[in-house]
Amino acid sequence: MSNIILMAESHVLQRFKKMIKIPKNIIMKDNWKKLISCAVGLILTFFVTVVIAIASTSPYYIVVNVRTDRPNALYKCGEKATFLISLREAVWVSVKEGEISVRLTLDGLKKIDEKKITVGEKPMSVSGTLTEPGFLRCEVKYSKVGKVYRGYAAAGFEPERIKSYDCYARGL
Repeated sequence: MSNIILMAESHVLQRFKKMIKIPKNIIMKDNWKKLISCAVGLILTFFVTVVIAIASTSPYYIVVNVRTDRPNALYKCGEKATFLISLREAVWVSVKEGEISVRLTLDGLKKIDEKKITVGEKPMSVSGTLTEPGFLRCEVKYSKVGKVYRGYAAAGFEPERIKSYDCYARGL
């Protein structure tokens, strides 16, 4: 029985050598298992290296979430609109250090207010109002490791009363 297996192995080795043209003295019966384990080890090492390279180049990012205190973000002229601000890292962990820059504008053009807020444990918010119909826009900037992350939201103040106008004529 063992002679038949050895003959079959010998026949397979001979065909394998002819297919890939390996000299006879490189592959021997005793080294076959070592050759396979070495090849498997090299393949696994290659795949692990590729996975590590892909994981190490994944971008680091922060989500700057800005929203109004009302779901529909609609207000009457003169009412106070509050913008709620939160910062989350890529793994959805709250950012608890640094400083954000907040800018409130009328329709994104005319500056109404600008301030800096220190990031901490408590939720961050900023409030503003418009006395005329339009949109109060809130732009939040957060910088970390030389990269700027931004978030935006807007509150509408009686948008149905907004009239068409020329920005230059209004001095915006």
